[in-house]
Amino acid sequence: MITKSLQSVKLQESPIQKGKDDQTKKKKINRVVFKTEIDENKNLPLGFQTQRKSYDCVAVENKISSFNLISSMFELESKNLDLYMDLQNKTTLIQQMKTQIEQQQIRHQQQIRQHSQEKKELLLKIQNLEKQCEQQKKYIEQQPQYEFEAQEWKSRFLKLNKQFHLQQETLVRLEAEQQSSQRRRIDGYNFLNQQN
Repeated sequence: MITKSLQSVKLQESPIQKGKDDQTKKKKINRVVFKTEIDENKNLPLGFQTQRKSYDCVAVENKISSFNLISSMFELESKNLDLYMDLQNKTTLIQQMKTQIEQQQIRHQQQIRQHSQEKKELLLKIQNLEKQCEQQKKYIEQQPQYEFEAQEWKSRFLKLNKQFHLQQETLVRLEAEQQSSQRRRIDGYNFLNQQN
């Protein structure tokens, strides 16, 4: 008797995680066990029957408490399963967010590299412009000196040009005088030759 009730409890305790189908099977098995125990009680004498009834009451209470325990365990299992599924969803979401963050970090690093390259190029351009500005400043500062030198060279050129023209005129006059004197000499020589 006790072994049969223990077997029925074992039948209820063993497949905790099998779901609702397992519970309906357990209920059917429990009905069969109770029915066989009731049939056996009818065949026993009265003293044994009362003792048997007290054992049966304890067994029924144990079965009820074990059934309640199994029900609460099933509820806990279903809650645990829900929590597990929620945890899986959140883990997947966290993984997706990590992937997005990594991709954003890669994009930001690329942008930082690009901006630093642009910054270097701009700094080089600024340095070149500063050099050009310095050269222009030097030219601007030296411009009055260059203008003064240009005026000086211009006045020298004009003087030299004037002297050159004067000397050229003198040279032309001297050449003309020389040619005329040569002609006179030749004419004089020719004249003398004709008279002789």
